[in-house]
Amino acid sequence: MHTIKHIGRYTIITKIGYGGMSSVFRALDPQSGNDVAIKFLQDNLANNASSKLRFEQEVKLLLGARHPAIVPILDFGEEAGRMYLVMPCMPNDSLNYRLANGRLPLDEVIPILERVAAALDEAHTHNIIHRDIKPQNILLDSIGAAFLSDFGVARLLDGDQPEKTMTFIGAPNYMAPEQINEGNLSPQTDIYQLGVTLFKMLTGTTPYKGSIHNLMTQHLQAPIPSAESLNRSLPAGCDAVLRKAMAKSPNQRFASASDLVAALEQVRTADAVGTMNLAPQR
Repeated sequence: MHTIKHIGRYTIITKIGYGGMSSVFRALDPQSGNDVAIKFLQDNLANNASSKLRFEQEVKLLLGARHPAIVPILDFGEEAGRMYLVMPCMPNDSLNYRLANGRLPLDEVIPILERVAAALDEAHTHNIIHRDIKPQNILLDSIGAAFLSDFGVARLLDGDQPEKTMTFIGAPNYMAPEQINEGNLSPQTDIYQLGVTLFKMLTGTTPYKGSIHNLMTQHLQAPIPSAESLNRSLPAGCDAVLRKAMAKSPNQRFASASDLVAALEQVRTADAVGTMNLAPQR
């Protein structure tokens, strides 16, 4: 791959990321003069029929679930046996990069969460579950607006029936109990992962740590640590929101990702009103 300088009309500049199935490169689109991100199927998977099928599925899912907060596809194709898709290049990288400097204030968390939740709700209306919500898959543009990316492991639900699957696809730190326990996957699987992501945004750390085995055990059995204890600046009520988002049982979680955001907004509003009420009277 490193010897290829052009794909179609695009000039490869540098490699900016990689995963189990694909690599991502920054490239120049001479037609627009803009930098773009080109996602390639890994060289060793170029002739793998199932990998190519999954890559094609990602393209179809992204084309089907268009939303202002879902990273759009600008172009796609196949060249020299390598499948690729072209997306806008996000200059501020990912939420994961932003969190490398520590937790975020609640007032910065909510706008990011709102956009990701709206994107998820749109995907869910198309019977798509993402299955890999984590800070690495939330990209930020030049003004810090969030975009949900990487639908490479997404799955279509069969109508209204949840998907029954045995799979460990996803990041162990963010994996929902039903992903570990061969359970029914549903939109609430994404909501659990969004809850873990929210925990990281509010505290700078994930709720559980350890080996993969220990992480899985904790997701299945351990109580959720108090984010309010880890971040004393958080208003009362954040822990209750996280407990509902990350309930062990999917039917005890929020009905939608936007409901999670609304609950967190209520906590912020209540705290602001309480602070005003405590202010000295003039």
